[in-house]
Amino acid sequence: MGVGNKLTWASEHPQVGNGTQEITASVENERVETALDFGSMGTADAFFSLKANGDVTDVTWGFTTDMGSNPVSRWMGLMMDKWVGGDYETGLNRLKALVEAG
Repeated sequence: MGVGNKLTWASEHPQVGNGTQEITASVENERVETALDFGSMGTADAFFSLKANGDVTDVTWGFTTDMGSNPVSRWMGLMMDKWVGGDYETGLNRLKALVEAG
């Protein structure tokens, strides 16, 4: 997998919706950057940053988006960690289990 590879999803669940995620940059063993398109829900950028730490690798999974100046949108931005933070933690824990299982 590398720059230009794209994942597409479709869901009838209103909180999931339809979208794509495309790899926009990749530095082996350091960082992967992606562009997310959530259709009518907007766009965002995400990244996975890898850092060697002794015998383990620390992984940081980040997400940025412009919530605009609309007060409701800005409030939603403040709630984003509460809404998706658990999903990110679950994903990182699954990645850890997969890597440790070999």
